[in-house]
Amino acid sequence: MEVIHLIAVYAAPTVSRRSGLWGQLKRVIENIAEPVLIGGDFNTILRLDERSGGNGRLSPDSLAFGEWINELALVDMGLRGSTFTWRRGKYTRIFVARRLDRVLCSAQTRVRWQEAVVSHLPFSVRPHTNLCAARTERRGNPKRRPFRFEAAWLKHEGFKDLLSASWNREMRTPEALALLKVKLKKWNKEEEVLWYQKSCEKWVVLGDRNTNYYHTSTIVRSKRNKIEMLKDEDGRWIDQSEELEKLAIAYYRRLYSTEDLNMNTEKLPQQGFTAFTRDEKEILNKPFALRIWRLRFDLWVSSRPQDRMVFNLSSTRTRGK
Repeated sequence: MEVIHLIAVYAAPTVSRRSGLWGQLKRVIENIAEPVLIGGDFNTILRLDERSGGNGRLSPDSLAFGEWINELALVDMGLRGSTFTWRRGKYTRIFVARRLDRVLCSAQTRVRWQEAVVSHLPFSVRPHTNLCAARTERRGNPKRRPFRFEAAWLKHEGFKDLLSASWNREMRTPEALALLKVKLKKWNKEEEVLWYQKSCEKWVVLGDRNTNYYHTSTIVRSKRNKIEMLKDEDGRWIDQSEELEKLAIAYYRRLYSTEDLNMNTEKLPQQGFTAFTRDEKEILNKPFALRIWRLRFDLWVSSRPQDRMVFNLSSTRTRGK
C-alpha cells in the first residue's frame, strides 16, 4: 500500500501568534520518510512578486519562511490560475492581494509525481481562494519535440569535421538544413549510447551520490519552463495541449501579419511647416562635440536559456567637432 503524508496548515494571521510554527513543522517533517505534502494558508509570502504593492522589502517573517523551506529542501508545486490567493478591498486605492496559500512537497514527492499540479480556483465570497492539488497525465507528443542545437556539440572534437562532411553545398539552404538535422539527430543518438555506457561504469563506483538532488532540480526546472495555461482573447483560460498549440500559432500569425496595421498614413501639411524662431536657430547652430563609438559584436547563440546570447564587446572612440 502506497503511503503519502498530508499536512494541512493554517498559520495565525499575526506574526506573534505564529511564532515557533516553522520550528514545530520542521520537527514533524524531518521524521517522515515517505512522500509528504504540506499545504494551506501560511499567512506569509515568499517573494516580492507574491503581493500587490508594498515597500519593496520582505519582512523578517517572510525571510524566516524562506529559510524554513530551504532547510527542509521543500519544493513549491507552483500554481495554475490567479497569482494571488487572498485579496481585500474593491477599489484600487485600498486593494491588497497576496499569495498566502500554497502547496509544498518533499523532493521525493516531486520525483514520484512529476506531473502533479496545483490550481488556484476562482474567488468566491471568501477572501481566500481554494487550492486543488491533482495528478495529471503526461501531455504532449515526444515525437513532435522540436530540434535544438546543443552548445555542448561545439566542444566535441569530431563535431566540426562531421558538420563539414554533412553540409551539402549543392542544395538550397532549407533542404541542406533539413538533411543536416537528420544526420545530427542520428549522431547525437549514437553519442548518447556511448556516454550511457560510460556512465554505467561510473555508477558502479559512485552509486547514487547526489543523483536525487540533480534529478529533482531537473524536474523543478522543467516545470518552470512549461506553459500550463494561457488566456485567450475572450478571457478564458486554456489548458488543453491542442488548444494551447492553436492559440500560440494564431497569436504569432497575427503578430507577423498586416491584419491589424493601419495603412492610412498621415499626410504632410499642404501649408508647409512652422518656421523656426530666431532663438531656436541660434540654439541649433551652436557648436557641439561629436563622439563616435565603433562597436564590434561577436554573437554566439546557445540552446541553453542561461546562455541564450553571449556578447563579446569591444569598442574604440574617436572625437571630433
